[in-house]
Amino acid sequence: MSAIFSRVDVEDTLRTALAAALADVARHATPIARYADELRDWDGWPHHCHAHVAFWLQGHHDDKAVHGWLLDAGDAHTALFRAHSLVRTSAGDLVDVAFNRPDGDQVFIEHPSAAGDFSALLRAPRPLIELCVPMPADLAIETESPDDSDPFFQTPLSDHSNLP
Repeated sequence: MSAIFSRVDVEDTLRTALAAALADVARHATPIARYADELRDWDGWPHHCHAHVAFWLQGHHDDKAVHGWLLDAGDAHTALFRAHSLVRTSAGDLVDVAFNRPDGDQVFIEHPSAAGDFSALLRAPRPLIELCVPMPADLAIETESPDDSDPFFQTPLSDHSNLP
């Protein structure tokens, strides 16, 4: 029998898990080894990571999908995480098959199993694709500000209208 999770419970569980992972970022953040622009014979298009991973796996049967949360932006008080999917190669490396290598390091935290099925969160009537998490007081992580020219990043951090 599968467990039924309420959206509030899932969001609370995710916030708690991601805040704890931020507090211990060196242990929980998984380094991304390669990006789409570094892959031979591969053309990625941003903002379609889940579809990219599914397509990649069709031709790379020993690789696995890794679902989780990418630290996208933040300030001294709040971190914005976005749902993201990567590939774990048969060699154990994480590869982002959707985005080119950014200028700085990225923080990726694997989806905690306590928060339920990752794919179900994305398919819900109100998909959970981003989550604001309180920044631990003793942690300073530099994040790039969202690109104002990109409509994907035009939701302000203070807009919590997607929360119940």
